[in-house]
Amino acid sequence: MPAADIQKGLTWRINPPSCEQAILAMRESLKHGSNFWNGGELYGSPERNSLHLLNEYFTNYPEDSKEVVLSIKGGFKKGSMEVQGDKENVTRSIEECLNVLDGKKFIDIFECARVDPNVPIEETISYIAEYVKAGKIGAIGLSEASAENIRRAAKVHPIAAVEVELSLWSAHIFKNGVVETCAELGIPIVAYSPLGNGFLVSIIAIVSHQFEQSLMLDADWPNQVVRRSGEGQPPSIPMATIPERFFR
Repeated sequence: MPAADIQKGLTWRINPPSCEQAILAMRESLKHGSNFWNGGELYGSPERNSLHLLNEYFTNYPEDSKEVVLSIKGGFKKGSMEVQGDKENVTRSIEECLNVLDGKKFIDIFECARVDPNVPIEETISYIAEYVKAGKIGAIGLSEASAENIRRAAKVHPIAAVEVELSLWSAHIFKNGVVETCAELGIPIVAYSPLGNGFLVSIIAIVSHQFEQSLMLDADWPNQVVRRSGEGQPPSIPMATIPERFFR
């Protein structure tokens, strides 16, 4: 199932495209088969994030709601990138996501964007499970969870998907037990950033302070930049054009 991120490129940047441009891109994405859409309250500000854009899209194209599988991330403290998996915040997060969507599209999968190390994952999953049982959301997902946490979560409630980064720079899921665990438990993996967050396309030539700023609040980006480019050095220019040269 082809996936589309309704996040960094459309709402999670200093100068996002207009609503009209974003909706056009989403429409084309669905037209070409990308019907697994990923968004979240953290992709933007509390006043304007991917959920607001999704509301606008499905207001214009309500007939598409049955064609799209919508996965929504939340669970961070409101307005920050700090994970908070306790009952109060998980409840707040789900309720706000539902309120912003305003019934325009059902949330097929809800997941906390990261696992809170200070709250047992069993408890966090149980809070989300209450919404599944009430019919307010469809299923529960996990994002960037370890193999151990996937197993622990699956004992509390069925897990619909595990979202993890997978690219030439980040193939760690093949070594840390995540792939094996998901295969054993029959859980699909949603692989994000397969092009290395732009490093495998020619639009990215150098990592700069401005580029890091444009990624806004993503606390993991400094680590990703170092991992991909060495000790703070910009990625190789030829690397960015490899796909062009290879597929000519």
